[in-house]
Amino acid sequence: MNTEQLYNQPDFQHLIKRRRYVRSLLVCIAVLLYAAYFFIMACAPELMQVKLSADSHLTSGILLTVLIMVAMIVLSGIYSWWADTYFDSQAQQLLTNINGSVGE
Repeated sequence: MNTEQLYNQPDFQHLIKRRRYVRSLLVCIAVLLYAAYFFIMACAPELMQVKLSADSHLTSGILLTVLIMVAMIVLSGIYSWWADTYFDSQAQQLLTNINGSVGE
């Protein structure tokens, strides 16, 4: 089976659409988080300067930055988990089915 025949398989098309959907959803979440962060920095910088306690050097801007970084790590983890749990197993099953039908 050549590459073109693989691309024309309905199961392969479904798998690619599903991967594209999950990837796009996670990218949209990341972009929205970054956009909100930059919006706050641009429109309300005083919110980024609020100290977390009276005697602390830690500000809400630093905390928000760390939270954004943690959120990106979590989103990457979600994608990795999804790919390892669902995508890879379905891709392997599809390849097994295709290899089995080629040999017949």
